[in-house]
Amino acid sequence: MPSLLDRYILRLFFLRLGLALAVLLSLYLSIDVFEKLRWITRDGLSPADFAHIVWFRIPLALSHLLPMACLLASLFTITTLNRRQELTALRATGTSPARALLPLLFGALLTGLALWCLLERWLPPAAQRLATLEPVGSPTRHALSDAAPRWWVVGNHALRVSSIPAEGQLEGLEMLALDPSGAPRAHLLAHHATWNGQSWIAFDVRLWSFSPDGSVHLERLTERKLELNVPPRALTPSSRAPEALPYGALLEMAALGRLTGQPVEGLETASRLRLLMPMACVLLVLMGGPSSVRFARDETLVRAAGRVLVIAVFYALMTGGGLLLVQRQAVTALWGVWLPQAVWFSMGSARLIRLA
Repeated sequence: MPSLLDRYILRLFFLRLGLALAVLLSLYLSIDVFEKLRWITRDGLSPADFAHIVWFRIPLALSHLLPMACLLASLFTITTLNRRQELTALRATGTSPARALLPLLFGALLTGLALWCLLERWLPPAAQRLATLEPVGSPTRHALSDAAPRWWVVGNHALRVSSIPAEGQLEGLEMLALDPSGAPRAHLLAHHATWNGQSWIAFDVRLWSFSPDGSVHLERLTERKLELNVPPRALTPSSRAPEALPYGALLEMAALGRLTGQPVEGLETASRLRLLMPMACVLLVLMGGPSSVRFARDETLVRAAGRVLVIAVFYALMTGGGLLLVQRQAVTALWGVWLPQAVWFSMGSARLIRLA
């Protein structure tokens, strides 16, 4: 059961976490809203739809800001304890100042778990709604529609298209029908497909059927009704954005890409980043907390803010460098994403041990 000291430090931490998150979120949304106000005047977007866009962008903003808010909250909690001479009182009782960091790490862990729930439960539907609300010419929609074709899973089918020129129209359709084990039982290629209000009709079709004995049967058809009972609204370019997919779907798409010989480095990196973002809450506190305790006697608000900036930039450079190596195919996604985090964890643990 948490001691009185633990509950006191946790209360300080979460109060400062809420304050830091409110300030960061207000700045983020203010800049974002200012940049997108032209959608109302240029694209004729209604104020109500614009308000919905701002609302649905909050989960994306929180996923980016929560780790930084954790770092700020931990540093300002230590600064508060020092100003109230409570760190000095801990030292006088023979207790190591590192003891004050344990509640901070526990609070960061709880925040990371909350961030994981946000990424899995709130962010995917919000990203899908954003794709339907934002103007077609917006950078987000443009990037999604021009992205390289990726597989996505709908029921027991996996499909991808070259483009979606309009709602209810698919061009360059490729679809796999999967059995319960995930193995393909049919492979379909079609020049295009259209939605007739009840079902999808594919034209200029080539269909390969795979029998259990290993034989393959090829059919060429002028048109064929697809076993795909999904309306056009569910087949938008946003379905291919990693933000619009839960972690399990990212893994399924990567496995399907490997099965069909498609490049999956981007999906593997996105799936590992999904795990990394909640862990970053703990890693940043693990590095920033001992540093703040070490210099607590001479800490001021300006120095604390400078320390936050240095730690955040250092962490961003390490993580960004790993991702850059992955993009250049110098290392795999596993090493490019996790090796910098292992180095960061080792450095933070060493600082914590020295402090104890």
